[in-house]
Amino acid sequence: MKVFSSISLVFLFTISINAQIDTSSFRKNLENILEDITEDKDNSQFYDQVEYLLENPININNATEDDLIQIPFLDREDAAVIIKQRNALGKFDSPEQLRNTTGVSEDVINKILPFLFSPIKKHFR
Repeated sequence: MKVFSSISLVFLFTISINAQIDTSSFRKNLENILEDITEDKDNSQFYDQVEYLLENPININNATEDDLIQIPFLDREDAAVIIKQRNALGKFDSPEQLRNTTGVSEDVINKILPFLFSPIKKHFR
């Protein structure tokens, strides 16, 4: 329970800092991730990885395939699709743009969004 609370606090702190995605979406993603975690018997390494990635999200615009597969629930095939989409776009303005990617399920996208960021900010006049 202590680990769950710790991850939840880190996750909510990350939300306030990165604020690129709707808070309710982040909470829902966290619940889904933690639900999936509880099915595994040895969770300590997984919890550590989740906590690390929440504190240090991956820049979606310069991540390699090896960087992306560090994210829980993301396999090499999905990582390759994301990189292919990024190369076609040039750069992602926001990780939310992954929702327009064909070849990666909506469920996977929802689970990986908390672990990604994009430093690009659009300036509107």
